[in-house]
Amino acid sequence: MKNAFLRSATLLLVSALLGAIAALAQSDYGSISGFAKDPSGAVVPNAKVVAIDEGTREEHPTTTNDSGYYIITNLQPRLYTVTVEVTGFKKFTVEHNKLLPNSTLSVDAVLTVGASTESVQVTASAATLQTESGAVQNEVNGTQVLDQELNGRNPIYMVQLLPGVRGGSTLGDFNFATRGGQSWQINGTRSPDTLITFDGAPATRTRGNGAVIGTADVDSTQEIQVLTADYAAEYGRAAGGQIRIVTKSGTRDFHGSLYEYFRNSELNANTWSRNLSPTTNFTAPFRYNNFGFTIGGPIWWPKLSEKFREKLFFFVAEDWVRYRLTDTQTQAVPTLLMRQGNFSELLNPNPWYSGSHVIYDPGSCPSVGAASCSPFPGNIIPASRLSPNGIAILNAYPTPTPGYLAGTQNWIAQAPHPYNQRKDTLNIDIVATEKQRISGRRSDSSYYEYQPFSQGSGETPLYFRLPNQTNTISWLWTISPTLVNEARLTFSLDDAYNFVPSNAIGYQRSNFGINYPYLFGDKDLPGKIPTVNVPNFYSLAGGPYPSLSTGPIWTGSDTVTKIWGNHTLKAGFSFEYSGENDRDQINVSTVPGGSSNQNGTFTFTDARTGLGATSGIGLANLALGLADSYTEIGPRAYTIWRGAMYEGFVQDSWKVTPKLHLDYGLRITSIQGFHALWGNADFFNGALYNPSQAVAVDRVTGNVILGTGNPYNGVVIPGLKQFPSSAQGRVAAASSNLCDGQSCGGLFAPNLSRNYINTDNVLQPRLGIAYQLSSNTVVRAGVGRFATRMGLLDNIFPGGNSPFQPFVTLANVSV
Repeated sequence: MKNAFLRSATLLLVSALLGAIAALAQSDYGSISGFAKDPSGAVVPNAKVVAIDEGTREEHPTTTNDSGYYIITNLQPRLYTVTVEVTGFKKFTVEHNKLLPNSTLSVDAVLTVGASTESVQVTASAATLQTESGAVQNEVNGTQVLDQELNGRNPIYMVQLLPGVRGGSTLGDFNFATRGGQSWQINGTRSPDTLITFDGAPATRTRGNGAVIGTADVDSTQEIQVLTADYAAEYGRAAGGQIRIVTKSGTRDFHGSLYEYFRNSELNANTWSRNLSPTTNFTAPFRYNNFGFTIGGPIWWPKLSEKFREKLFFFVAEDWVRYRLTDTQTQAVPTLLMRQGNFSELLNPNPWYSGSHVIYDPGSCPSVGAASCSPFPGNIIPASRLSPNGIAILNAYPTPTPGYLAGTQNWIAQAPHPYNQRKDTLNIDIVATEKQRISGRRSDSSYYEYQPFSQGSGETPLYFRLPNQTNTISWLWTISPTLVNEARLTFSLDDAYNFVPSNAIGYQRSNFGINYPYLFGDKDLPGKIPTVNVPNFYSLAGGPYPSLSTGPIWTGSDTVTKIWGNHTLKAGFSFEYSGENDRDQINVSTVPGGSSNQNGTFTFTDARTGLGATSGIGLANLALGLADSYTEIGPRAYTIWRGAMYEGFVQDSWKVTPKLHLDYGLRITSIQGFHALWGNADFFNGALYNPSQAVAVDRVTGNVILGTGNPYNGVVIPGLKQFPSSAQGRVAAASSNLCDGQSCGGLFAPNLSRNYINTDNVLQPRLGIAYQLSSNTVVRAGVGRFATRMGLLDNIFPGGNSPFQPFVTLANVSV
C-alpha cells in the first residue's frame, strides 16, 4: 500500500507538470468507467471497450488495463451504448447508459465464455448509483424539467427540488423570468458563493449578490446539475455550491417541437377578497402566452456524403413570452383646495390626521416652534405668501378621483403592465476528425417590462430591459486513448437598462411650472420632476432613473486529462477577466439625507407650520416653499470596474479497488480585486486620517463648518499617481484636476494597491472518498477548502463618492 501511495504522488507531480501548458475548464463533460470480468470474477485485461453516442453514433474506444479497468473521459452528457469485446468471450453490449454532466458513470461488464461473434445484450437501469466520486451532487434531467408543472416554465427553479438548495421564489410561484434578481443558497452558504453556469459559461452576475444572468429555456434544457459539497479540485470560482445547466445538442436524426402555452383571465374566477370591493368585483385581467419551437439534427444536404450526418450537428430553439397585466394603484394625494393653499378641510375630521390640524404662520414666529406663533385664519394661506414652485409641485400630484375614498387613499388609476421575453439557443457541434471535436453554445435571454407605476403614481413610469447572453466555444483533442486536452473560451454579458419614456407625465417639470434652479448642471433628464417627501400623503417620486449597468465576464481555459492505470489525472490553469460598467450608482444611497434622484429631493415635515402634535401640515410647508431639507446629486458617475482571477489545480481520481474510489487534489487561486479603470473611485483609509486636519462641526446643528479642515481627510484614490489618460474627457475631475475646487493631487495614494481587495495564492486542498458497501449503498466522505471572489455592489465599490458624483444637502431652505 505504501508503494501505491508513492506511485500516486509521483503521478500527481507528473500531472502538475502537464498542467504547466494547460488551463482549467469548467467543463460539463463526464466519463464512463468500469471493470471487465469473467464469470468467476477474475479481471479481463486488454478487452476492447467502445462507448457509442446514441445520438450521433460517434465512437470512443479504449482497452482495459492489467487490472481489467477502463475509463473513457471527456464525453458529452448523453445516452451511450457500451460494448466490450475480447477473444474467447461473447461480445458484451449494454444500451441506454445515461451519462450526467460532470460525473463518472460506472458500467461493469461480466463476460460470458463463447465466440466473439455471439453477443450478450443488456439494457441499463433507469437509475444508477454514483460510485465513482466522493462529491455530493444531484441532478434534474430533461424529462423531469418537461414533465414538472412549472408555473412560468422557468427551469432553474427546479433546483429547489434538490436537498440543501433554497432561495429565489418558491417553485409554485408564477416566475417566467429571473429578472436578474434571483439567487440561491446551497447547504447554508451565502448566495454570492454559488456559481451558476450555462454550458460551462459563468451565468452569475458580477453585480447583484450571486443572482443569475438571464433565464434558461425549458425546451432547450437537457440537464440541471447541482454540486453541493466535496467536489473535486477541478471545480472552482465558488466557495459554496454550483448550479450547472446543460442545453441540448443535435443528433444524426432530425427532432423538433412546436408549442404554445397560454393562460387567460376569461378562464379564471374572481377571488373572494376581490369580490368584496366594488372597485375589484371583476376578474383581474390576465394574458399569458408562451410559444416557440426547437429543431435539431445534422447539418447535411442529400447530395453530400452520408458521412456528414455524423460530422456536423445543430440545435436551434426560440421561446417567446407575452404577458399582459393591468395594474391598479391607489394613493393619498392633495385635494383641489390644498393645491390652492387652502387647508380648511383639515379643521374638521378628515382621513389624513386624527382630529383637526391647524397650520401656523412661520413668519409670525420669532423662532421655529415658538409658542407665540399665530395660525393662518381659516387654515388658508394668503395667495401673496404662496410659493410658485411649491404650488407647481402640488399640481404635479395626480388629481383626486371623484367619489373615491378608501382610508386615506383618494386617487385610483389603472394602466397596462406589459412584459415581453425572448430566449434564443444556438448549439453547433463539429466532429472534425476522430480526435478533434469543436462545440459552440450561445444562449440569449432578452427581457422587457413597462412598469406604469414604478415610482408610485405614474409620473415617471419605467422601461426595464435585460438583454443577457452566455457564449461557449470548446475544442476537444483526443491526443491518444489515454491523453485528452480540452480548451474553452466563454463570454457572458449581463445588461440592465432602466429609462423613463419621453411621454411620461413627470418627464418635464416645466409642464407644471416647476422652475427652481439646480445646484449642479449635467442632468441626464434636465426636466424631470424632483422627489418630494411629505407626511401622511404620497411622496411624489421622480426616481433614480435613467440608468444602465453592463457586466462582462471573459474566461479562457484548458484542461489536460491523463489516464494512467487506475488513475485519472487532471491538471490545469484558468483565467477570468470581468467587471461592471456601472452608471447606476445613483440608485443606491445609504448616506443620511442622501437622494436617489439626480433632479433633487425635498423633505417637508409638519414642523415649520406647527407648534405640536396636533398642528402643522407638511403640504402647507410645501405650499409656502419651506423645506426642511433639499438634496441634489451632481453629474452621474460612470465607473468601469475590472478585475482578474487566476486559478490552477492538479488532481487524481484513483480507483483503488472495485469498491473504493478516492479523489484528491490541490487548487490554487489568486484574485485581483476590482478596480476603477479611469481612477474615478475613492475610499476612506483610516491609517491616512490626520486628526489635525479634521473639519469642525457645529455642535448645535451638527453641520460641518465650511472652510475648516480637510473634507477629504483620509480619503484616497489608491494605486495611482494621477488619473490615467483614458479618464480624460470622461471624468470631470480628471479633465480639470480639481476636486471640489482644490487640486486632486492630494487624493492619490500610489503606494496602496489599486485593487479593492487582493487575494493571492489561496491553497485549497480537496479530498473525496466513495466506498460502495453494497449494490445500492455508497458511503461518501470529503473535506476541502474553497474560495470565491467578492461581487460588485454600489455600496461596496463607491464610484459614486465625491468628488466624482458629488451631492449637497441643504437644511431649512426656501424654494
